[in-house]
Amino acid sequence: MPPGMSIAIVLMTVGLLAKTALFPLHLWLPPAHSGAPPAASAVLSALVVKGSFFLILRLWFDLAPGLLDTPAVQVLGVLGAAAILVGNLVALGQVRLKLLVAYSTVAQIGYLFLIFPLAATGLGPTWALSGGILQVVSHALAKGALFMAAGLIYGALGHDRIRDLAGVGRVLPITVLAVALAGLSLVGLQPSGGYLVKAALKGSVEASGAWWWGLVLEAGGLLTAAYLTWVLGHALSGIGKPAVPLKAPLLSQELIVLALALAALLLGLLPAAAFDLIAVGRAAVPEPIASAWAGALGWTSIAAGILPALVAAGLVVIFGPWKQGRGRAALAAAALGGSIARLDAGLRRWPVAGLFLLILTLALTGGFFAGER
Repeated sequence: MPPGMSIAIVLMTVGLLAKTALFPLHLWLPPAHSGAPPAASAVLSALVVKGSFFLILRLWFDLAPGLLDTPAVQVLGVLGAAAILVGNLVALGQVRLKLLVAYSTVAQIGYLFLIFPLAATGLGPTWALSGGILQVVSHALAKGALFMAAGLIYGALGHDRIRDLAGVGRVLPITVLAVALAGLSLVGLQPSGGYLVKAALKGSVEASGAWWWGLVLEAGGLLTAAYLTWVLGHALSGIGKPAVPLKAPLLSQELIVLALALAALLLGLLPAAAFDLIAVGRAAVPEPIASAWAGALGWTSIAAGILPALVAAGLVVIFGPWKQGRGRAALAAAALGGSIARLDAGLRRWPVAGLFLLILTLALTGGFFAGER
């Protein structure tokens, strides 16, 4: 590839990464998504950040597929892994529901970029693309439901403080049910689209032998289940001052939110043939893809998907923010959470973000030219 074209793709990619809010270029996403009206937040999370990601896909998979064989893909993979871990940890420490959902988006974006280092594995780029496109759709439905549900809760109670959501499950049962169903998709439980995304990425991990990406996937699922348990634990709790609705939402509004959550949860029931369109002009979908879809409802895989959620629930019960413990474990957990929050606050400054733009540009450029030697 001519050097000029490589540099042009690097510059376009870095600019699009900032638009997609990939960690550590996420400084604009939490305040924008948490401060916008609920409907606007849903559109921002479901569609806006995905548009720039789709352009990156076209650049790397269609315009210059040779880039997938360069070390530059590892840079994107590392940033995706960091987004999953840091985004989920910061989300778990939030006191406002809408801000928690915004940081959840930071984490979920990370899964999109794990497909780049896995695209050159034995399963081929078609498998990675299938998982990536499914993540775009699954996340859009689930996150749209969560942001709109957070807006309904705020409108009904006059706030979205997680600690003060006790009893909201009795006040807004349909909305809380939608939060739970959308959260199950984000965790990756069956039969959700999130499960098929994890199955695609784990299949690529097994084929490539890159076990470290598998650890990131497992950790991301545990942390997602943890903050979902944190929210639902308060919403369904009868402890504390019960929630008093100021204005009940319309039934039609709650049903729309529930429909989005159900769509995210049932997306995993689609047959593998539904994604054949992604493979047009590329190699046929490998056999492992069809087997993963066929096993989506197996009891063994269902149990394997539920177990991490149960482990995460236990961790929240022991180390949850509602329990002001003074033991060493509780103090260590609080110190870790505070350190992650300070790291995030430091990264979300314009000078730091500008420095990372430059570093990322140099890293991708070096990866491109190292791969061409």
